[in-house]
Amino acid sequence: MKRLAVVGAGRMAHIRTQAFLETQRVMLCGVAARRLSSAQAFAYQYGCDTCFDEFRRLSSCAPDVVLVETPHLVQEDVVRWALETGAHVLIGGSPANSAGEARRIAERAAAQGSIVEAGYEARYKAVWESARRRLHSGEIGTLIAVRAVALFAADPASWYYDQTNSGGMPLTHMTYAFLNPLRGLLGHPLHVSAFANRKKHTGPGLVREETCVAGLLFPDEVLCTLTAGYVRSGPADEDAAWQVIFLGTGGELHVFPSDEGPGSLQVHSGGKVTQEVFTGDKPFLAQAQCFLDAIDGTGSCRNAPAEFVADVMIAEAVAASAASHRTIAIGLP
Repeated sequence: MKRLAVVGAGRMAHIRTQAFLETQRVMLCGVAARRLSSAQAFAYQYGCDTCFDEFRRLSSCAPDVVLVETPHLVQEDVVRWALETGAHVLIGGSPANSAGEARRIAERAAAQGSIVEAGYEARYKAVWESARRRLHSGEIGTLIAVRAVALFAADPASWYYDQTNSGGMPLTHMTYAFLNPLRGLLGHPLHVSAFANRKKHTGPGLVREETCVAGLLFPDEVLCTLTAGYVRSGPADEDAAWQVIFLGTGGELHVFPSDEGPGSLQVHSGGKVTQEVFTGDKPFLAQAQCFLDAIDGTGSCRNAPAEFVADVMIAEAVAASAASHRTIAIGLP
């Protein structure tokens, strides 16, 4: 039974903690949050009585695993501390605000034998696994291009909209939807050409790329356009604002990953439409299980350091391209 400490007490901290506890392979040993009252309420819900308003005090709990669910600016200090304690670390989202810091995290983890995983649970979703199988089987022929949309109505008062706290929309949102899972299917992109604007919330300190369109060239000359951002004013139907379409020489694969739901997909081929719905899928649980398996040496993570360094590199390239209006070659991590 591993000892789990949680830093952060927000909604995603609850979701991931619940997934860890569902494995029945961990016990919650401590919680830290900026406000002690938040940490206490969180800990009480899961039967834990050790809580702090300073994350470093969690060292007294001797955690084996640290779950980090904080704004990115704070997150870097938390991850460094967790690795210094010798713990294994699951980072709730993007691992760092820069590729340089992501590499330093990877180097620290490798030096001490710690498992570090970025929290992109999309790679554990059944809808993306089915998409992989269908693409590789040639069900829609040879892949030509991908068109993706990921619009999220972010709260302008939240840390997501704060450029310094979040590291920017391409890092906080675009990597999650859908650069990370697309890389898992298509490989490492070679070039990016991006454009961005701010039109709805434009106050000082807010994200520079409120909405961004990125054109990416993947191996085998697969073309990709990804529109992502924090403005969503259209219909309530999530599929309209959260979808990926794969165009092949013999058909199309329409993936509706959903943000936190199970997702679905459709195959359009030969004049027929085949639909698959993934009711009951539990990607957060699957990720927690794989993370614990990696610690035990019986498995591996899907968002290990080599992977998450690449995600941050691509986000940086998207932001740089949008700022400079030029195409950027993306090196290997």
